[in-house]
This record gives sequence, structure tokens and C-alpha cells, in this order.
Amino acid sequence: MSALTRIKSAATEDGYAFVAPKRAEWQMGTPLGAARSSPPGMDQVYRPDSRTAEREPSPSAALSLDVEGVSRRYGGLTAVDDVSFTVAAGEIVALVGHSGSGKSTLLRVIAGLDPLDTGRIAIGGRTVATPEGSVPPEKRGVGMMFQDYALFPHLTVLRNVTFGLRGLSGGEARAVALKALERVGLAERAEAYPHMLSGGEQQRVALARALAPRPGVLLMDEPFSNLDRRTRLVVREDTFAVLRESGTTAILVTHDQDDAMRMAERILMMQGGRVVQSGSAEALCRQPKTLQVARFFAEWNELPAVGLKGKAATAAGDFPAPGLRDGQTAVVCIRPSGIHFVPAAKGATGGRIVSRHFLGETEMLHVVVQGLAHPLRVVAPPGAGPATGSTIAFAADPADVLVFPAD
Repeated sequence: MSALTRIKSAATEDGYAFVAPKRAEWQMGTPLGAARSSPPGMDQVYRPDSRTAEREPSPSAALSLDVEGVSRRYGGLTAVDDVSFTVAAGEIVALVGHSGSGKSTLLRVIAGLDPLDTGRIAIGGRTVATPEGSVPPEKRGVGMMFQDYALFPHLTVLRNVTFGLRGLSGGEARAVALKALERVGLAERAEAYPHMLSGGEQQRVALARALAPRPGVLLMDEPFSNLDRRTRLVVREDTFAVLRESGTTAILVTHDQDDAMRMAERILMMQGGRVVQSGSAEALCRQPKTLQVARFFAEWNELPAVGLKGKAATAAGDFPAPGLRDGQTAVVCIRPSGIHFVPAAKGATGGRIVSRHFLGETEMLHVVVQGLAHPLRVVAPPGAGPATGSTIAFAADPADVLVFPAD
């Protein structure tokens, strides 16, 4: 019997029991858009038959999340290293970082798909994981959204949403699912199949399915990464609106700073398995504590520098750096939008505009400066500034200049 047949045979009048296929048998049962291997955690999480399973009460409201000193190791590799933070009920928090920073591993530990090696996790004040033991994923009151949607291709949109509703009669589950689909604007597509939907519509179905059981915490793992830019903008705004309306506590894992800044009230930046900075989008963007954080949240002109009498000396001028020792190497970061042209004067830094590119609301100019290996990038209003080939003088707004010790 194939994996797909086994899943179909598990269907009941009152709900669905998920018979998890082994990895080698997942091919025919792969949700639409998923990789050929099973999606993260799908072979570890099951939905008990609603007629026989112990019925866990669905949360009636958003729950808080406490992560205390959590570490996760794989042999000699520490993927998550002594991470602690709290998410208030109804808060949306983003975990960001480059690939390999530990953010997705941390999400799996919170969900119960991976064990922790040290620390404690509590949801709504109830401890759900310690090194000594943990509450199973399906009893934690969490929902999950994957980047590959994880929709079952042989089930209609409606049945994909009712799939996760345990402890309800068929009629009750249908009503809850239709309400969830109405919330994401897809009630009229209830009888469609996943292959009949666009990528954005499939992701909205995944959101409806995750929210239908009213989870205490919603965990989202790169939910918009498979969408094209225009669809991504729309689906992201819709998702944010639904989360705000429902008051759901949510954690968003993403490597895209735009997703984090537009959706989260608070952002945690991870690097090497640790949280290196947390705060609002504005704080991390304007006051990054490290060069790596600065690079993640914005584009910069990076100039090699050396400490000299309380300043960072560069080929493009000297910049205040009171904490820099004489002779210490550093990197001066200047925002492209923080550079402006000034009248030529004694002591002014000069350069030559070698190109300009129209970007819609702005233009990007490239300015060659003697002593710099790469042209400076300058953002200006369209048509502003001297013509290409002109020799100019420029200055940088102090608020748009940061100095970091060299790595």
C-alpha cells in the first residue's frame, strides 16, 4: 500500500488521523511544493484520531513563551548556545540571521520537534521542555507554518484546514475551517485543490490551517521565502493583519530583514547559535552593536580605517571614534543615503561621479575617491546632483556613520 493510499485510508467521518509515512515512502504523499524529503517535523508530528485520542483543550487566548538558557547540540556542533528570551502573549517576534545561525533549530526545539540539551521552555507558564523530558509537540498548543506550505495535494482546501482540528465533529470542524478561510479571504476556494491555487493562496491556506485550532503560539519558518516579490508583499501584509486581528502570539524565523522589520514588534538577531542583539527594528537598524548586525539590516559603504587621536582616519576623511585606540584598525560604515554633495572648499573630500542608475524613487550614484578600492555608493533623488563625469565634493551626515573595530 502506498503512503498516499495509507493517508487516504486514515480519513474518518469526524476528522483525519495522520499515518506518518517513513522517509523512503514519502514520495507519493509529499505536500504540494515540498521537497522530495519530508518537510521539517512532518514525520515526527501526528494528529490522533479525534474519536480515541486524549483531547487537549485548545487555547482560548494567546499564550506567552519563555525560553531560558536553551542549548541544542549535534555531536560536537552547538547549533543553539544558551539562548534566553521571553515573548509576551499576543506579541510578534522575529528570529533573524544568516543560514546556519541557529534560528530554525531553535524554532524546532520550541515546537518540540528537537530536544534541548540545556535550559527550559515554558508556554503560557507551563513547562513543556527540559533536558529531563518534554511535552509532545501536538500537546504544546503551538501551530506551525512551513516555507513549503505542506498542503496535502489529494485534499481540498477545506479538508486541509480541518485536518488539524481534533476533538470536533465533522460539522463543527467544517464551521471552524470555513471561518479561518474567510479570515484569510479564501472561503470561496474551499472546495478547490492545492494545485488550483497560486503560491500566495497556498500560503494563506497554510496560515488558515495553522490558526484554525487557535494555537497559543504560532511558529513560522521562512513562510514567505517561496513567493515572488509582489506576492510576498501582499501575503506578508495579509498575514500581519490576520495575526493582529486574532491577537496570536507569533515567532517568525526569516533571513530577510524586510520581513522582520515589517512584521515584528521585536527582533532577535542570531549569530553562531547565540542572540547577539535584540530590540525594535529601528534600534537594530540605527544602533547595531556589531558590524555583522549592521550588514544584515542595511547596505553600507565600508571604508578601512585606523585610529588616530580619537578619530577613524580613512581615504574619504576622518570620523569621530572616541573608543578607538591610536593605530587600531577599524571599519567605517556610511549609509549611501547619508552622503550629500557640498560646495568645493579647502579640506573637503573630493571624488568623481562615474555612473548613476535610476531606481524609481531614487538614483544610485557611484563616486570614485582616490585611495578607496571601491566607488562610494550615494543615494539621491532622481535627477539630483551633478552629471556623470563631474568632479564633486561631499560630506557624510554624522548620524549615518558608524565605526566598528576590524574583525
